[in-house]
Amino acid sequence: REDVAEARASDYYLAPAAPELKTLLTEAFGVIAVVDKVRSLWLWKNVRIHLDRVQGLGDFIEFEAVLSEDHDDADGREKVTHLQKAFALTEPIQGSYLDLILAIKDRE
Repeated sequence: REDVAEARASDYYLAPAAPELKTLLTEAFGVIAVVDKVRSLWLWKNVRIHLDRVQGLGDFIEFEAVLSEDHDDADGREKVTHLQKAFALTEPIQGSYLDLILAIKDRE
């Protein structure tokens, strides 16, 4: 998906992964950084509220509207906008936690 600092759709798949997969991927591609986080997950209606504490970065909040036949894109955007206002969030962050960690490493 496009890396922009605004709400956007995200499709994903869940698949079981054997513990050996981490070793396989590490040996094949190496490790450029580790994102060490603790996530608390809350649910309001059809919106997941992620409260993340990321080592070396701080605390973050993310809203994820789960869309379905009963909850379309407009419904999801309306609820996320409501939560952004309720939490007084005005500055979305562009990039992933990995991007932010790598930016810090580049400055060191």
